[in-house]
This record gives sequence, C-alpha cells and structure tokens, in this order.
Amino acid sequence: MTDTARILQDWPIRCARIDWQAAPPDNGVARDWLTDTGSLTAKLLSLSGGDFRVDVLREGRFFGAVGRPVPQPSVARGAGHGLYWQREVLLCGRNEGWVRALTLVPVRHQALIRRLRRLGRQPLGAFLFAQAELQRVTMDFATLDWGLARRSWFRLGTQEIILIEVFLDDFLVTVQ
Repeated sequence: MTDTARILQDWPIRCARIDWQAAPPDNGVARDWLTDTGSLTAKLLSLSGGDFRVDVLREGRFFGAVGRPVPQPSVARGAGHGLYWQREVLLCGRNEGWVRALTLVPVRHQALIRRLRRLGRQPLGAFLFAQAELQRVTMDFATLDWGLARRSWFRLGTQEIILIEVFLDDFLVTVQ
C-alpha cells in the first residue's frame, strides 16, 4: 500500500489534525476551484463532459473530532467532536478520481441522515443545492501532501452538515 493510499484510508480520523486556515492557498486556478461557493458537482459535470460518477467508499457512524472552523461561526458551538453519520465518496471524471469528499452530519439530525442515505451513487451537491434553505456558514482550507482541501460548514434549517472536499493532485494538474 502506498503512503497516499494509507493516508486516504484513515483520513476521516486525520481531519482533526489538519491545519485548517481561513484563507485558501494562493494557487492560481486551483484557488478558483477551492473558493467557488456554487455546486462543485455542477462544475465537475461540466468539466467531465458528462463522464462523471460517484463512488461511495463508506457510509456509517463515525466517532471522532473534525476540528473547529476558522473562524468559528455560531453553527460550530457544539460541533467539532462527537458522533456523526459519515458518507465518504470519490468523485470521478473521465474515469479518474478527482475529489475525495467526506460528509459528516451530527447523529442528532436523524431526518436529514435518512434523506442522505437514500442518495446512493447520486452526488450530494445535487441534493444540497436543491434546498432553498441551504446556507454555507463558513469555509476553511488546507494544503495536504496529496491535494488541496476545503471544509464547508452548512446549515440546512436547524441542521448542520460538515463537508470536507480534497481536490486530489491529479485533478489539480488537469485544471491548471
């Protein structure tokens, strides 16, 4: 197993140890992808010419720390450590893994979790951006050995969603 594969295998656990920053890295085109507040799914679909798929890597409960947002909005008062439902996917375009994404929802939001469980291989973005009450409360960023990451804290009514997306190195080369 390569070092990258080993890191990717347990990266939900590593999320709390990532050095998240309020400002994105100054990285040209990649910065535009990181800071875009629209639907990543829609952008990836367009870039791939429709050759796009979602590979679900795991779903289930996750107990751990996901860190706190930078800066800390009110949504995060009780967030950061606890029991979550997780959905981890690989977003693929043109038959290549482009973005590794981890969705975390506090287990107290059972109604939302039931809706997300029904997504199957459908992208989260298609669901999220169809919700009129969706708010992206904050976004922070990190540079990793295997890509650039952004962590978004969403509010959907009174429910919270944490979404961590890692733009993998091979994808970053594609968009440069």
